[in-house]
Parts: sequence; structure tokens; C-alpha cells
Amino acid sequence: MGKRIAVVGVGAVGGYTGAHMARAGEDVTFIDFWPAHVEEMKQNGLRITHHEGEEPFTVKVRALHLTEAQHLERAADRHRLRLHQIL
Repeated sequence: MGKRIAVVGVGAVGGYTGAHMARAGEDVTFIDFWPAHVEEMKQNGLRITHHEGEEPFTVKVRALHLTEAQHLERAADRHRLRLHQIL
């Protein structure tokens, strides 16, 4: 399994960088604290435009609100605990 990338804060820099990585096939999760922004990414992807040169593009992304990411951490902790108990 390849590395997984989390972009926390999907503004100009995080969105641009993460979208290019996602378009290149990397496993990227976008985490943001603006609920409307997260919902827009979930429904319509992340649209990237450029000042000049390259054509705009939209990439489908995995987007989470900060509170959703907190739940993942707790679930991962429970999973690690169960694995530890099994081993």
C-alpha cells in the first residue's frame, strides 16, 4: 500500500498542491474546517484554475471536515487497541 497524504487546510496553497497530487494518482485526503467548502468538494470535486497557461481542471477528492477527521483518529485508536489485544 502506498503512502497516504493528508492536506489540512484547503486554501490556495493546500488546494492547489493537493489537487495536483490527486490528479497524478496519489491517495490524498483533504481536511478543512469550513463546512460549506468541505460539502462543495464532496459534491463537485476541487476545481483548480491558473492565472495563465495550464487549463483549469476539476478533480474528485476525499474531503473531510475537521470533526470527521477527529472521529477517524478515535476509530483508528480503537482498531489499534483491538489488534494489540489479539496479538
